Amino acid sequence: MLPGCKRWCAGKRCDYPGCPKGALSSGKCFAHGGGKRCDEEGCGKRSVGYTGTGNSAKCKAHGGGKRCSVADCSKSAKEGPMGTCSAHGGGEG
Repeated sequence: MLPGCKRWCAGKRCDYPGCPKGALSSGKCFAHGGGKRCDEEGCGKRSVGYTGTGNSAKCKAHGGGKRCSVADCSKSAKEGPMGTCSAHGGGEG
């Protein structure tokens, strides 16, 4: 590990031989099996949060993570103060 790397690289590395990525759960990076996966059957994408209906973890495509704040819009919200999807101006500026 490079000097000072723990400060910028989150410390623990993936246990997979030769992988320089940061470890998630079970000591591995996402590509090598670490992290939480979407609960939807047949989906192997990364879980980004709970849907608010029950206790199931989902990827963005299946309703996980923050949703657009505009009424009747179920798209995923973009980062930023507005809390809206890209169609409603989220993620700009």
